Amino acid sequence: MKIARKLQILRQEGWLANHNGDVASAERLYLEAHELASELPEEAALVCNILADFYCDQKQFSDAERFARQGLAIRETLDSQILVGNDLMMLAMVLEESGQLAAAEPYAQRGSDIYEMQYGPEHSEVHRMQSVLARIQTALQRDVGG
Repeated sequence: MKIARKLQILRQEGWLANHNGDVASAERLYLEAHELASELPEEAALVCNILADFYCDQKQFSDAERFARQGLAIRETLDSQILVGNDLMMLAMVLEESGQLAAAEPYAQRGSDIYEMQYGPEHSEVHRMQSVLARIQTALQRDVGG
């Protein structure tokens, strides 16, 4: 079986296991996909993003941050600003969830800027990114003021 097909199956089975509440199986499948994807940068970045989201949902923020940073580092070597924007926002949201608002803000700003440059200011994805940034900035102002 081709590696790309095997990765797709592992990701799908991981999603299904997670959806059905079998967190241990989901984690095992996602980590297997991560290991298998090591030679395919685009796939590796995608699996890192999935793992970051998975661990964030599990409140395992150090693992979530590690995979978000790893995925971003891979994406920045590839030629897709939109996907870099996605990974910047993933990292920003992981940092936000873990209470690291000051660390999250520059990633959210950079992700929002990339999306606005790629899509234009009126695109729905730009608005979504800007709402994440605004939420982080509002929380930061509340922390400073309160």
